[in-house]
Amino acid sequence: NERRADELRETARRLRAGSVTVELGDAAEPRASRERFDRVLVDPPCSGLGTLQANPDLRWRMTPESIERMVSVQRKILAAGAQAVSADGALVYSTCTISPIENELVIADFLDSHADFAVDDLSSLRSSIGQPVAADASSAHGGLPGAVLTLPHRDRTAGFFIARLRRS
Repeated sequence: NERRADELRETARRLRAGSVTVELGDAAEPRASRERFDRVLVDPPCSGLGTLQANPDLRWRMTPESIERMVSVQRKILAAGAQAVSADGALVYSTCTISPIENELVIADFLDSHADFAVDDLSSLRSSIGQPVAADASSAHGGLPGAVLTLPHRDRTAGFFIARLRRS
């Protein structure tokens, strides 16, 4: 989206973030360049079901079919992002949904086909936001050990999912 890319460029300029480079392209397609990065962030389009308090209309706009289409795109973007991660690099997958099919299951499917990646433990991040450090199956849809899932009623924030994967 050219408009959003321009807004990001302007934000980086305003914040004097000279190391930020904004590229416009299809995130589901691997980069043409073989350049590798130590850190890659994948923040794919998602259902936004973690933001129902701010966006109550999502209840009526999201369907199982639309979520399945998003999952397909999320998987492609995650795989393309993984190709840009250097050896020993980190890949962060982050969404604003609490939907396990868009979070834990996307990561599980990715790990099944990418044996060179493993989930990093984000326990310190969980404890800093007041979450139990041990994976709590009742609060995180079965959870993904090492990942973070914030829940509005528990964490006083929107619902977010964060998993950091390390390439070995």
